[in-house]
Amino acid sequence: GLRLGPFNKILLLSIHHLLIERLVLSEQEFPTLPASSFSMFTNLRYIDLSFSSIETVEEFAFDENRKLE
Repeated sequence: GLRLGPFNKILLLSIHHLLIERLVLSEQEFPTLPASSFSMFTNLRYIDLSFSSIETVEEFAFDENRKLE
């Protein structure tokens, strides 16, 4: 199979998060969503956080996610 060195893995992850448009994180334990929680996902259009026990959403948690519906 394909073997990637550590640098290539980091590069692949860096490119990958730029391509993500949908993120499903339902049924997780997120008591707080801090500011800029999803800032690395600049193309994010949809996020599912249902049933995630969120108690607090800090100001600017989604400020950098301008494409969210």
